[in-house]
Amino acid sequence: MWVLNDAPEDINDIRELEVQLCEFFAIAKKADGLPYSVNSLLATIHAINRKTKDLTEKGYSETHESDSLSFEEIQFMLQH
Repeated sequence: MWVLNDAPEDINDIRELEVQLCEFFAIAKKADGLPYSVNSLLATIHAINRKTKDLTEKGYSETHESDSLSFEEIQFMLQH
């Protein structure tokens, strides 16, 4: 099972966030153990991008100030 090294809102280094996102997408699996479809992973990436854009437009340009997606939110998006 994949585990966050730090909570997303505690990550102040963009490289660390990139590493954690890459690790997540590299090993993401559904509850039944099968890999997600490419379309599901792309939908998750687009959702993360929208969330990031929305937060940037609201003035949250620093990662420690943002309302980052939690691991559970990312899992929920992947399940739908």
